[in-house]
Formats: sequence, C-alpha cells, structure tokens
Amino acid sequence: MSLPVPPAKIHQSSALQKNGYSVSELEFGVPLDYRQPDGEQISLTVRVIAGKQDAPGLRPAAEKAVAVYLVGGPGSDNPPTMQTDINNFYLDLGFQLLYMDYRGTGSSTPIRANQPPLQGCPADKQAGLLSLFRQDNIVRDLEAVRKTLLGPGRTWTLVGQSYGGWLAFTYLSFYPEGLREVFLTGAVPPVGVHPDVVYGHTYQSTIRACDAFYDRYPAHVASVRTIVQHIVTHGGNAIAMPNGGGATLSAERFLCLGRTLGTMDGEERADRELQRCLADIATKGSLSVATLRHIDGWLRFEDRPLYAVLHEPIYGEPGIQAGWSAWRVGRSLDQYWWLPASGELDRDPDPMQTPLARACSGADVQLAQRFRSERIYLSGEHVYPFHYSQFAALRPLRAVADLLAQKADWDPLFDAQRLRANTVPVAALAYERDMFVDAALGRQTYHATGAMRYDESRDLLHTAIKDRPDIVLPWTWSILHHVGDRAPEA
Repeated sequence: MSLPVPPAKIHQSSALQKNGYSVSELEFGVPLDYRQPDGEQISLTVRVIAGKQDAPGLRPAAEKAVAVYLVGGPGSDNPPTMQTDINNFYLDLGFQLLYMDYRGTGSSTPIRANQPPLQGCPADKQAGLLSLFRQDNIVRDLEAVRKTLLGPGRTWTLVGQSYGGWLAFTYLSFYPEGLREVFLTGAVPPVGVHPDVVYGHTYQSTIRACDAFYDRYPAHVASVRTIVQHIVTHGGNAIAMPNGGGATLSAERFLCLGRTLGTMDGEERADRELQRCLADIATKGSLSVATLRHIDGWLRFEDRPLYAVLHEPIYGEPGIQAGWSAWRVGRSLDQYWWLPASGELDRDPDPMQTPLARACSGADVQLAQRFRSERIYLSGEHVYPFHYSQFAALRPLRAVADLLAQKADWDPLFDAQRLRANTVPVAALAYERDMFVDAALGRQTYHATGAMRYDESRDLLHTAIKDRPDIVLPWTWSILHHVGDRAPEA
C-alpha cells in the first residue's frame, strides 16, 4: 500500500573508524504507524560505510552511488562491519553501503516482551503493534531515510539476502521511484502464494535434506533416536536450559536441528552437534551446559523473538489467515508424525504426553514401533506453537502469536500488477535446493515480474552469500552488468 512517506528526522549522528571502515551512524525518528505520521514515533539506527580510508561524513557523498544491504530475517539486526566480503565487493565497485537495523531489531526500537512498547499491554494491543513491524513499514522506513539522506531525484540500489528479497519486492510494489536496481541472493519471495503452499514446498525440501544427511551419515539415524530417548527418559522431555526463564529442551525442540541442513556446511555442522550430544550422554550421563548453549543457538529465538512472532505474518495478505500454517502442514505429513497435536506442549501441558514421549516410553505401541524402525525427520525453518512454551523470550508472547495466527485483515505486501509492469532492473540468484526460500515458487515470481533477470545454482545453498561470497557476489552482479563495470553514477 503506497501510503505517503514523510522524510525521516535525524536525531543524532556520529562518525567513526571501525574494523578498517569509515562509518557514519545516524539515528532517525519515523512514525510507528504511517497512517498517523504525527503520532507515536520510533527510533531507527542507520549506518553508512563511506569507504575503507575515506574520512567519514554524516551523510552519503553525493558523488557516490548507495547500495542498501537488506539482511535476512525477520527479526535480525543488521551490523555493518560483519559483512566484510560484501562491503569490499561493493566498495570496490564504487558504492557506499547503507545498513539499517529494521524496526524492532538491533538498535531500532528493539522488541522484547518485557520492554516498551509491548510491556504491560494486553494481547490484542500487542498484536496491533506487532502487525506494524512487517516488511511494508520497514520499506516505508527505508524510503523515509532515502528522502532525508539522498534528497529528491537520487535513487539507491538494494542488495537483499533471504528475507531481504521480501523487502525488495514490497519496495518494488509500492515505492519503485526510490530504486535504481536490485540484486537478490536466495531471496525471491513467493508472491501471491498461500503460506500452506509455501510450507508444503519447504517441508519437502527439508525431507530431501534429511534423507541426504542420513544417507551420508547412516549411523546418525540411531544417534537421533538415542538423543531423543535421553531427553524424554532422563529429562522428562523438559530439560531446563541454562538461560533460565522457564526455557526447556524437549525432544521436539531438539529435532529443530534440521534447519542447519539448509546451510552450506550444514551436514558437517549437524554431524558435530550430534557427536557432541552423544559424547555428553556417554561420558556425563546428561547434556552439558555447553551443549545446551549450542542447542540454544540453533534457533536464536531468545535474542530475536520477532523471527518467531512474524515468521508467518510475513506471508499475510488481505483475507489470508496463516493459522499456524507450518504446524498444520507438518501435521498432515506422515514423516512428521512426531509433531504434537493441538494442546500438546503449547500451553505447558504434560510434556510426557506428546507423540514422541509416548513412543519413547512405549505408552503407544504403534508409535514406539515407528520410533524404533524408521528415520526420524528433522524440521527446518518452521515455527511451532510449542516453541512458545520452551523459549523464555517467547513465553509471554504466546497469546499475541495466537491472535496474529488468526488475523486475516492484513494490509497488502505486494502489488502483482505493478510487479508485472516493473521497470527497475532486478537480478536474482536462486538456489535449486534452498530449504528456506523455495526455488520453484521463486521461479513463478520471476516469470510474473517485469525487468527481472534470474539465474539458479544447483550446488550452492541458502547461506552461500556468507560462505562462498567469491562466487555469489560476482555472479549476481554479472546478471545485470559486465565484469569490470562499476556502480552507476549517483
């Protein structure tokens, strides 16, 4: 929806040298709700990398093009000096780089249940607030910053990874006048697709990844079974996590290890994590604090709760109700027989009554037979109701998550007609085996988008921008430009 976007207001700025880069840090004020531009304001943190040696200024230099890096998510912060390869690649092309912590993340009015603006609010008001933290308003924030930093007539380039592509397509839908060109890696969103269809695709990718992992490491079929049995039998299916706050590890939460398989070194990482757990059980009789901290890092909901809360709302369109889509679709698949039914593990019931717990204890003979004889399929990038009882940062947000799951009166995130008529050059590199952003659905978007060029890799995976930047960055650039071309004139 193309709401009017007023220029952002600069509240403060500073210049520094950090990790070899000249960085300008700026704090902006923007409306919480762009329908009420004079209403409550929130703070945004923006950092601009001017160069490796340049004296930092408070605004992007007028003579240089600006590339905006859109990090994956939702719910992730966007630190500017962590992406060394990306920075150097685009700086060498003649760009400056801009990093914004999306609203609700990092230093941009971070969202936590025990802090304003959520603290003390009833669930319905929390749901209304959180619905303002999707990609439509993040794009408006970016456009407000562009108007202030670049002024009228100057456009900028988007460089989007994963969820960054959702933002880019929302930007193309409603504010294309602010864009010069767009580069995407593993980031073509499924425009106009119901979340049930999206998760149907991502589950199949996860199943294939699990099969490939077990084929490579056949001993880990038994390893997963051993660890699950330990969590249920010795931990009551609710091992206390070291961060406290009521956080626990269930066998179901443990099986979320599968999202690791979608990364470039995912099979090796999963092997190491399973070996670590097995070693603890064999030598200590329990999972160590260090191992539990490793497990906590698999999903990182504790430090980015918006990732969980907004994971299905990023697909919300008018009339579309997600309704815990990932959980519902998973429950319909035979491979995910272990997913708890409604009411199990989601509001602190008896954790020993889940399908996995009954299988391990022998309380359900048929499930016990499946548990002993079949591969146990790990889950991927899927958020479940039971996560809200097992992560301390999510426990206070269960009621609001239920409300968002039932919400259907969403504002539009994409405009299919405008995308078909798009004239902003878009380059996209997709990954055939991407577990997180389905390539088949991305191809549908490509065919329905104007001025878009698309390429696909059979070998690279979702995290290739981080793991193989030497391949991904020049490949993506070459989709629109010849090798050796530099940034377009500002």
